[in-house]
Amino acid sequence: MRHKSSKTFASSTDRRLWALAWPLMLTNLTVPLLGLVDTAVLGHLDSPEYLGAVAVGANLFSILYWTFGFMRMGTTGLAANAVLITFLLVISNALDGFANAAEALIGEAVGRGSRRRFRVVFRTALRWSLWGALALTIGFVLGGRWLISLLTGIEEVRRTAWQYLPWLWLLPFASVWGFLFDGIFIGATRTRDMQNTMLFSALAVFLPVWWLTTGWGNHGLWLSLISLMLARAVSMGWLSWQYSRNGSWFRQE
Repeated sequence: MRHKSSKTFASSTDRRLWALAWPLMLTNLTVPLLGLVDTAVLGHLDSPEYLGAVAVGANLFSILYWTFGFMRMGTTGLAANAVLITFLLVISNALDGFANAAEALIGEAVGRGSRRRFRVVFRTALRWSLWGALALTIGFVLGGRWLISLLTGIEEVRRTAWQYLPWLWLLPFASVWGFLFDGIFIGATRTRDMQNTMLFSALAVFLPVWWLTTGWGNHGLWLSLISLMLARAVSMGWLSWQYSRNGSWFRQE
């Protein structure tokens, strides 16, 4: 009877997670979809300079991050990044839907002081986040070259983007942990810990990796990004493990 009750509770959590996640995912994906349209239109013009402009103007993150690489690449490399950054936005906005849903349900569990509900929500959000990452990975592995060709008709840009496509294959599973833990930590009102892990990841991991790979060109930029994502996953995962062991999720500081 207890096993059946636990199974029913878990399936109910699945439904509640999806009820919150899918509208958020649809809303989030409108942003990269606009970018996909812009990229597809400009990607079929004669010059890669137009796509380079999209890379600069797409959003503030792109400007700050890829500005580090302006001296490493020409117009073609920048244009190729414009195409791949659009896919990066699809990944982040899609996976963030589960994180946003987990945020609400984790906050509810912490507010009620229910450790059981917390565990079920965490496992449910983790399971669906990993399935989402797997689906995105399969999609980019099987259809990545086709998607790039769909977004740009400039052969030089296509070939350059294809060179960096394997980095995109790694991104869903490298980034999914950070997105999920963001939702968990926000829901548990542990935003200071999020800040500290981000500072650690950026200053102790991202910047050294970026500096050490200056001779790698655009590959160094993508490695730096992957390293940042993994550093966030490890640091937030370690804190999550510690808090689960000592019950700190339910202690308000």
